[in-house]
Amino acid sequence: MASASSRSIGTAAAGSTVKVSQPRKAVIGIYKILGRPLGRGGSATVYKVQGQDGAIFAVKELAPQFLGDKDAIARFRREFEITRELDHPGIVRTHELLEANGTLNIRMELVDGVSLKALLSRQKRLSAGLACWIASEIARTLSHAHKRGIIHRDVKPDNILLARDGRVLLGDFGTARLTNLAMTRAGTLLGTPVYMAPELLSGKKDSAATAASDVYSLGAVVYEAIEGRSPFASSKRGEILPLLYAKSFQKLKPMAQAADSELAQLVEECLAKEPARRPPGMRELLDRLTRHAGPAAQAELRAALAARDQKPAPAKRPRTATGPVSLPPAAARFSLRGLPLHDSRFAAVFFATLAGFILYLLSITPAPVQSGAANPTLRPSQGASR
Repeated sequence: MASASSRSIGTAAAGSTVKVSQPRKAVIGIYKILGRPLGRGGSATVYKVQGQDGAIFAVKELAPQFLGDKDAIARFRREFEITRELDHPGIVRTHELLEANGTLNIRMELVDGVSLKALLSRQKRLSAGLACWIASEIARTLSHAHKRGIIHRDVKPDNILLARDGRVLLGDFGTARLTNLAMTRAGTLLGTPVYMAPELLSGKKDSAATAASDVYSLGAVVYEAIEGRSPFASSKRGEILPLLYAKSFQKLKPMAQAADSELAQLVEECLAKEPARRPPGMRELLDRLTRHAGPAAQAELRAALAARDQKPAPAKRPRTATGPVSLPPAAARFSLRGLPLHDSRFAAVFFATLAGFILYLLSITPAPVQSGAANPTLRPSQGASR
């Protein structure tokens, strides 16, 4: 299906690099780019594209500056391989790994919807029933992945996609099952710190990503969706040590918006500092989340997405001089700095005072100098009589 300019590279040797060239913005291989990018991440950009047969897809393009990074290339290929291997309705389907415009691309299913992050940015928080239903759908997907030995490692609102047809999907498996270390050789965290388990933030060599790591991340998502804020947030972007300290030693702030104490207890268990104190697996977490899921959660989600699509009415613009202008009464047009000159009594006093002040100024003005009179400021000219 791919042309020579966008040949499949799924069988290319891992770690190989591709020559960097300036990507064209009109097409990606044989696929025409439609509109602006759908999103940008730290190492990739997602575009909406159209194939030659009119079919619509999304294409995730690896940023060209990462083509010299063997780890970044391996993660990009691994994401394609994992999603093809899992083949689950809760995972965004991928179709093709291709090379185009001098970089690597993944052609995938285009989800008609928004991310959980986008929805929360508008609504701030969700009902406990809707939040638990969304989390239960993600737990179902993660349970499928864990059975096949795949840990996601980057569960967060950005990677949870809410489709308008009622589906909840998990995307971005780029950091999944790559290494047992929490950090790469370059010292870069594999995941998003705010949602990562404390054992992975520590960077210790024996801190392996496990199912308990994903349990922690999903618990952080539930907490944020219900409370409208992250359970632990660093004061500045990139401050890992304060965040690690908070997760390791500070007590979790109680949930104020939870439906009941049992749900609050479940979220607290997911966010336990020690992995052994968290729910033992996604299957148990799924069962417990389902008890708190709203019976009409799908309908509530569709309504929330529909409300988000409705643009607010534009604010009325003030009339300009070119449009029809209604003038105030004549007396009101003479107002000075907001003084109520439209009041006849106030206007009479104001103008009488003003007239008296003008007469006073005229009375103290010196008389004009008569023609021919000596000007005391001038020196007598030479030759004048003494």
